[in-house]
Amino acid sequence: MRETTKALEIVDGFKRLEAARALKWTRLDMIVRPFDQVGKWAAMVHLNQGPQSMTIFEEAMVLREIARLGLNQTQIGELLDRHKTWVSRRIGLVEELHPELIETMKLGLLHPGTARRLLVLPPRNQLEMAAAIQKHGLGAKETELLVSLWKKLEDPTQRQTLLFNPKEALRGLKTKSLPIDPRLSPTGQKVQRSLRCLTSEASRIAGLLKALERPEDSRLLEKDLRASQRAVQKVSNALGALVSALSVDESIASGETSESSGSTGKERKGQKDNHYNTAIVPARPRKPRDNPKWRSPCKCVSDGFSRDSEMSGTTRCIPSIYGFGS
Repeated sequence: MRETTKALEIVDGFKRLEAARALKWTRLDMIVRPFDQVGKWAAMVHLNQGPQSMTIFEEAMVLREIARLGLNQTQIGELLDRHKTWVSRRIGLVEELHPELIETMKLGLLHPGTARRLLVLPPRNQLEMAAAIQKHGLGAKETELLVSLWKKLEDPTQRQTLLFNPKEALRGLKTKSLPIDPRLSPTGQKVQRSLRCLTSEASRIAGLLKALERPEDSRLLEKDLRASQRAVQKVSNALGALVSALSVDESIASGETSESSGSTGKERKGQKDNHYNTAIVPARPRKPRDNPKWRSPCKCVSDGFSRDSEMSGTTRCIPSIYGFGS
């Protein structure tokens, strides 16, 4: 308690007083201190440290009252054994934040940590950003990244697009921040960066294309849409060739492993040749041989490979994707 000329003023213990009134207590013990105006607010902060501390917003309101009594931020920090930046962040929360957001924060609908990230924006843009944050359920760290992206953009349309789907933009930012494999060559590292950007942008562009509602927009974008389709097809073909080559290498490695493990290549009687999970298809006709036991040759095809059945007992494989063995 603080003694004034007229009565006693409560400095700390508001909740305890309300609880005593609810229980209809008629007597309470109290401690009276000779605080001045500055000491009153400073004691309120000191007495509410620890597990039962005040919220950031409550601290900000108290610090603003101390500042109104004529102390600068450095002096307030020394008074409360805090750094100047601690004081600056909290005072800015109530002096630079839009009044509507202050009310939202009072109601507990906006976290103070999230609100503090909005202080670098003009008041009108704070409202737009806060609406997107609440709609998409972003946290303080995500808000900080989103504000940073928003400030880098200058086109109002791009900024609106960013706020329309902020999670997609943040997902792309996280993809770009993934570490590059140091085992790759300089060219390989460039390819890895480009592929990650491609993956991120493909998801974002797919979402934008689905959002096209006006048929007129599609007609106006026809030239760009067709050019993009050709570019995507070109990339798809290049990726397909590389992935197919990887499959070839894996199959060859699998065959070599089987041979080194002691496989003789002899097939059990009455069982189909399934060493390579093959299917038997007719090959091109050949001239009959003098050998009466000669049988029509067949070609075994499996996972892009072919080999002659006459070569039974060997592991000679010819990649059919390159046009050989047919």
